Amino acid sequence: MAAINFKVIDNRGQSRIMVKFPANADWDKHMKAVDGAQFSKQLKGWHIPDTAENRRKCGLPVTEPPQHVSQKTMAWFVTDANNKALDEMVKAMKRKKYSDNTIRIYRMELLQLMYLLGQNPINKLTTKQVSSYLLYCIEELGVKDHQMHLRVNAIKFYFQEVSKKDILPVGFSRPRNKSEVKSLNDSDLNKIFEVVDNSKYKAIVCLAYAAGIRVSDISTIRVSDVDLRGNKVVIRKTASGKDKSFNLSKNDASILAKYLKEFKPEKYLFEGTDGGAYSIRSIQHALKSSLQAARIRKKINTPGLSKSFEEHLKEQGADLGVIRQMLGHGKVEAKIDFKAGGKKWPLDILYN
Repeated sequence: MAAINFKVIDNRGQSRIMVKFPANADWDKHMKAVDGAQFSKQLKGWHIPDTAENRRKCGLPVTEPPQHVSQKTMAWFVTDANNKALDEMVKAMKRKKYSDNTIRIYRMELLQLMYLLGQNPINKLTTKQVSSYLLYCIEELGVKDHQMHLRVNAIKFYFQEVSKKDILPVGFSRPRNKSEVKSLNDSDLNKIFEVVDNSKYKAIVCLAYAAGIRVSDISTIRVSDVDLRGNKVVIRKTASGKDKSFNLSKNDASILAKYLKEFKPEKYLFEGTDGGAYSIRSIQHALKSSLQAARIRKKINTPGLSKSFEEHLKEQGADLGVIRQMLGHGKVEAKIDFKAGGKKWPLDILYN
């Protein structure tokens, strides 16, 4: 039988494996069944994707990837079966309407595990093996707390939603976040709303303070989602995949009304120069610039503003359950009961 020769080649900028053999109809039929196989008239032969799996099948050496590689490069070293499992997780996340950014992060975190597995299928892992892997990430790789949360979440999602089994060890404790979210006091907020002249920046700070929402949610608010007469704003498709609404205080509504009159956005509440949604980076810059204008040196992000709102409500004597409801974690009726009870929103108190 004539020999089949394998060789790694560069074909139009892509790494491929050339498969050369004498003319043979049966072999051609087998090649057509290989995923990604192509016949080149110029090269006079078949070539297939250059993946670690195909290299192993062809008896070619599989070199180790460099550290800090991209998702595309990492996936190159993962078996076909595990790559298929990865695709299934992505599909499951899309069905549950996870954000593109979350899907990208979970995919990368699961790839880290799959790379270490080599040719071992991920769906055959045991609880003990997963526990050992997580310990390895913490002790040997020195993975930070925040990233460990993401890695655990990705593994948990895959096994619960795709593999349909509970893989995390019993009594498993997630790493604690040691960093404390800083907040602003009444004096800090007074400075911001007195000093900041830019009505867009002031409106962004106002929403981040009173709504308890993420920067990504602020950027996607549409003009049609703002009801100044009803003092309400709706956030469509938050990170949890659900719509969220919150009430506006009298001064919230006043600040937004002034901004809308001045900037006249058409589609999104906050728009960039191109008319599209205001970028996350621009919103972060608005918050940072507002703090600098008020000469506040605290490193505050949007969770910090939400925490400030929560603390100010506590100072008014609001119940913790009511606070959660006011921040959009409960029923709207509780918000109405709170306001009907004679309590004022923190921002109203600052201006009265």
